[in-house]
Amino acid sequence: MKAVRFHGARDIRVEDVAEPTARLGAHDVLIKPITTGICGTDLHEYIAGPIVTPSTPHVYTGATNPQILGHEFSAVVADTGSAVTNVKAGDRVSIQPLISPRDDYFGRRGLYHLSPQMACVGLSWAWGGMGELAIVNDYNVVPVPKGVSDVQAAMIEPAAVAIYGTDRGGVTAVRLRLSRAPRPVRYAELARTLGVQVGDPAPATAVRQAVLDLRRGKGMVLDPNDPDTRSVGSFFTNPIVTDAELAIVRSAVTARLGPDATVPRYPAEGGSKLSAAWLIERAGFGKGYPGATDPAARITVSGKHTLALTNRGGGSTAELIALARTIRNGVRDAFAVTLTPEPVLVGVGLD
Repeated sequence: MKAVRFHGARDIRVEDVAEPTARLGAHDVLIKPITTGICGTDLHEYIAGPIVTPSTPHVYTGATNPQILGHEFSAVVADTGSAVTNVKAGDRVSIQPLISPRDDYFGRRGLYHLSPQMACVGLSWAWGGMGELAIVNDYNVVPVPKGVSDVQAAMIEPAAVAIYGTDRGGVTAVRLRLSRAPRPVRYAELARTLGVQVGDPAPATAVRQAVLDLRRGKGMVLDPNDPDTRSVGSFFTNPIVTDAELAIVRSAVTARLGPDATVPRYPAEGGSKLSAAWLIERAGFGKGYPGATDPAARITVSGKHTLALTNRGGGSTAELIALARTIRNGVRDAFAVTLTPEPVLVGVGLD
């Protein structure tokens, strides 16, 4: 059969090699590789090897160069040993290439990749994915469903490595750099405040002051003398509705506000994004609610920003949740839209 074999640095050959003919061991699986990837390890071997491939017989597998390459690959099962139960002939599989003892210190703990005797199909094993046939262990083959292509099956092993790396990794330091150079203004409200067009540049100091003024006007800048600043910002997210749901909302808006009323909406993935603030106000929860009817209320809608719920002083979590629930239910009753809280609620909920 044909196989791609590594002989040494910059010496990789397509050669005729003997097919596996020995009787399969109880846990052996004979496979026909379908799609094989070229790993960075393969490139390193080609440029500067042998690095991982063994120049002398491997301590566990006995493999030695020349080595059939290929450890990221998909295959179809041709035959199985007598004790193999996880696959059968004809199954498409993805190869998990690590090989190591199952009964040493690490194997008994499921930490096969830490074994000092670890080997790898296509690097330190008699067979690899760049041959027409290969023999692997039953634990090296993972069946793949019909919806997974041969190429995708070959990418499972490198994808698993990447996911494991990101799970194990972490950001230990971040360095930010601020520029004094003018930057384009992206938001229409900010552009109007600065007296420029969207996309025009503006001095950083002017932008900073304009942003502070805008946020202060919505109670979003900390001020001990302004109770509207005692909030978590917007309490509800802008809801996204499907076209069918939008028709129901429009009908409810017309019934409540008349034929000339139009709910603000914006294109969004999955449908249309509606203005939560507009819905809240039109459902009867205006700025400062319920201040007019309950001047002693300690939790109210912000007097500046309908989406914010504020603590006027001495308010409790129970009072905050009660007001949020009243608003959520009121909007749902008025317009058939259920608002979702934006803050993460811990130990409490609106239901």
